[in-house]
Amino acid sequence: MAIYVMLAVVLAAGYRWLGRYAMPVLRLGQAELTAIARLHWLAGMGFMFFAFWLESFGQLSGLGIGAMALLGIYATLEGRSREEWTYAGITGLTVAIAQALNAFVPTSVLVWWGAPAACGIGSLLYFRDWERWGWSSRPWRGYATVLPIGILLFITLWRFASPPVVSLLIVAGFYAGLALSSRRIRLSYLSLFLANWAIAKIFNDSGIQEPLWQLAVLCLSGLYLIQVEPSLRSPDSRDTRHWLRCLAVGLFCFRISWSFGGEFVPGLLVAGVGIGLAIAGLGLRVRSLLYVGTLTFAIQIARQLIVFASQYSLALWGLLTVVGAFFIWVAATFEARRSQMTRSLGERLAELQEWE
Repeated sequence: MAIYVMLAVVLAAGYRWLGRYAMPVLRLGQAELTAIARLHWLAGMGFMFFAFWLESFGQLSGLGIGAMALLGIYATLEGRSREEWTYAGITGLTVAIAQALNAFVPTSVLVWWGAPAACGIGSLLYFRDWERWGWSSRPWRGYATVLPIGILLFITLWRFASPPVVSLLIVAGFYAGLALSSRRIRLSYLSLFLANWAIAKIFNDSGIQEPLWQLAVLCLSGLYLIQVEPSLRSPDSRDTRHWLRCLAVGLFCFRISWSFGGEFVPGLLVAGVGIGLAIAGLGLRVRSLLYVGTLTFAIQIARQLIVFASQYSLALWGLLTVVGAFFIWVAATFEARRSQMTRSLGERLAELQEWE
């Protein structure tokens, strides 16, 4: 079957590029010769699909791959006149390359070097000046964009192998660079997905089963998406961004408080996380970090007092005496400074409304 495909490609190429010498004999115009050549190419594709259906491709792997590559090359060369042919040619070449990798490349080599090589090829294809050579750059850039993630999916779903962490991080870096250079920020979501995949593999290989760390990765990813998602960047989405950030940070704080807040010393660390988030909110002028961090700190301090009371009841009475004296002093001086404090509080609340 592959021989029929090759014959169809040879005839198509002959009619397309050598037919002008036979035009006086055949009494056909260039348009008719081009149409005949493309019909031969379509016949070759039909033979190839029939070979796939009969599963004869595996029996003639070398010839079949060569025939598919010839079909792809022909269509790619035709793509100078019409962009659709470039897509068809790239698809044919992709199928040929995938079959060649499956037939001739060992799984171990493909797992370790497939994705980095795809990133290198993708970079060359994406930044090449295709217009100067007569092609539209859009098909080539689209192919360069999907090639690395396609290789990873090929390794995972077809070869049933798990890509190494290094390969995942290299592909993540490729999409991050592509997002920056092309100013298509949503491409960085692929980087985020691959980075999370790599972190999950690290956790699994290290035996880390604590849900807190997995939740921390998800919450950080959510904060990144909230920050860069174009549909959430408008001023009208300000409140939506705020509540989504509160949800992401609140889930993490709830989980860390649930896991470690019931004991005295670990509970102090939870309170430290809360005050750290509050300070970060002040520095970054982000309300969600300030609010959730302050709330976490206050709740954890209350829990710490309960734990402290159950273990050191006498010391608790001394602490409550000091706290009570402090509140008496605040009450005594509040009336004299009420107007100043009210004005200052109003200014701070107004300033908070301008924060992210």
